[in-house]
Amino acid sequence: MDLDFLTPYIGQLSFGGVLGFAAGYFVKKVGKMALFLVGGVFILLQVLSAYGYIQIDWLTIQKQADPLFKEENVRTVSENFMKMITANLPFTAAFVAGFALGFKAG
Repeated sequence: MDLDFLTPYIGQLSFGGVLGFAAGYFVKKVGKMALFLVGGVFILLQVLSAYGYIQIDWLTIQKQADPLFKEENVRTVSENFMKMITANLPFTAAFVAGFALGFKAG
């Protein structure tokens, strides 16, 4: 059976998968780094608060932050992110599959 007609598609699929894997791995690592920094800032603020250097109104901060974390807002941000990084890609399916694998591996 002659499968030469698949040759250009195999290249696109593998290229898309590799780029997707790299992007997913990167996003997870950067996300971990961001959470590490947020946790460090939180601990620093709590230590400063415990020693009486600053006062923090956590209730006000929570009221301001709650709307940002509603399910529909989080879903919209993730959908817009995926649309942005897959815009104009001829190998979107391979990219998304690679992204998922890279995110899992990261």
